Amino acid sequence: MKNVLRDWLGINEEKYQLELEIDRLRVDLANKDANLEGLDDELQDLRGELENIKYEVEDKITYSDAEELVRDLAYCDIEDVKNDLEGEMDYSEMTDKVFDLVMEEIKNRDTLQSLVEDKLNAMADEGRGSGGEYSDSMITSIIEDVTDEVMEKIIYKLRA
Repeated sequence: MKNVLRDWLGINEEKYQLELEIDRLRVDLANKDANLEGLDDELQDLRGELENIKYEVEDKITYSDAEELVRDLAYCDIEDVKNDLEGEMDYSEMTDKVFDLVMEEIKNRDTLQSLVEDKLNAMADEGRGSGGEYSDSMITSIIEDVTDEVMEKIIYKLRA
């Protein structure tokens, strides 16, 4: 009797429609829940990638760090080359060669004798021009002056 009354009032049809609507809403809810789980997975993936990028950025060096590294590396390289050169260079051999070259240069250009003669001739010309003669003490003084001047020239040429 209840069913007949329900049928006559249309409650069964309405109940059936409501059950269909509930089933449809359950399906929509299940789909949305599945989509939400997919979005959660994507969100977790994005968070993981963001963390990786964060660590990569933190590991990157700054411009000033790079400049400092290059400067340190260049300084070390210069020091290494300098140390290598100092280890391989024989200063006594170089000094001997330079001395030999300078002495050869002095020999080829101006001999000691010609330097002394030039100075004495110049001083003798001065003495003749002034009308005076040189005494032994003056000659000794002149020879010392000439010797000092010649030694200065030799030292200058050796240093050059």
